[in-house]
Amino acid sequence: MYEFKEHTGDIKIRAYGKDCKEAVESLLNGVIETIEKKEGERVEKTFSFKEEFEEGFIVGLIDDFLFNIEKENIIPFSVKLKKI
Repeated sequence: MYEFKEHTGDIKIRAYGKDCKEAVESLLNGVIETIEKKEGERVEKTFSFKEEFEEGFIVGLIDDFLFNIEKENIIPFSVKLKKI
């Protein structure tokens, strides 16, 4: 679950979940909603990760997410995270 919050510049999303993994999935699904109007193939996407959820890791994960959807010209309709 996520909600958009007022912000003067970029977007601001408050994400919730039963744990950090679920909250990050919610956050990424909120990001998807902001880019839905962009052209690209709609796909389900699973992202794998090795690290524990910490602030720096989450920022890197979001950067990787945005880079990959731009590079692959896709728009995920949902995101799942899988620890490897």
